[in-house]
Amino acid sequence: RVMGVSTCPSNIDHAVEQMDRVYDFIVRNDLFSHNPIYNVNIPPEQGKIYITRQGGAYYSDDFVHQGGDLYKQCGKMVFNDQNDLSLDTDTLLRGNISITPLTIERTNVAVFRTLSEKLNP
Repeated sequence: RVMGVSTCPSNIDHAVEQMDRVYDFIVRNDLFSHNPIYNVNIPPEQGKIYITRQGGAYYSDDFVHQGGDLYKQCGKMVFNDQNDLSLDTDTLLRGNISITPLTIERTNVAVFRTLSEKLNP
């Protein structure tokens, strides 16, 4: 059983405070009986917990001229907000915790559908 947890560096203390709540949600809903791997994203806000699937983010690169023929690549993540609480990115943008069942192919769609129908508010 594996659970990865992500948050921004400035939010680590808040994320640690939320771990009991996340763990209780996982145990109460017996998530590991459905899937062995989950990704948990914790925003600075203390919103609801949603079962989500991956989505919405892509990467964009800027090239900053450093002088002469030298450029520095600066990447940034850009969110494509679809106003869809089934997506981890959109859930986080609204201050909620996302829990995504993962497989090697990323989101475990069958588990996402089963758990989101049962557990999402």
